[in-house]
Amino acid sequence: MDKLEMIEKLRERADISYEEAKDILDRAQGDLLEAIVLLEKEGKMRQPQAEAAQEAAAQETAETKAASDAVVPAQAQPKEKKPSAFGKAVRNFIDFLTQTSFHVTRKGSEIFAMPSLVFAALLFFFWEPILPIMVIALFFDVRYHFTGQKNTDAANDILDKAGSFVDGIESGIQGEV
Repeated sequence: MDKLEMIEKLRERADISYEEAKDILDRAQGDLLEAIVLLEKEGKMRQPQAEAAQEAAAQETAETKAASDAVVPAQAQPKEKKPSAFGKAVRNFIDFLTQTSFHVTRKGSEIFAMPSLVFAALLFFFWEPILPIMVIALFFDVRYHFTGQKNTDAANDILDKAGSFVDGIESGIQGEV
């Protein structure tokens, strides 16, 4: 690249005259890269177009945000969405599982207890053997109940009815014999 081309390159990259470009190139002893470094030190280099565009966009965004913040009235704030009935049911179910425990008793003495979340996971993955075992265990005076912070009355009522149903079947069978 000859000296004239290097001067033109410097002029393209910086806001300088032909004479200034020639002078800076002479000070850099004909080294284009060194001349660019000298121009940067003097603050005469143009910003690359991408950086300039980003800076302009950032400034415009800041100005727009400041203007919109001043114009938007307080009542235009977005409304908080209320959860659907399904969402509430799922949330209540998860709360129930995390805040209660499942107890298994026989003739009033506790056999074992586990967190309801663990019981639900076992029931989900191994329902085929667990449900029949639980039903058969009812005939051997095994009873189930939930305890915890959440409302367990509805679940315990169902479990009590299952126990009472089995007691009724047993008494009916014993009465016939």
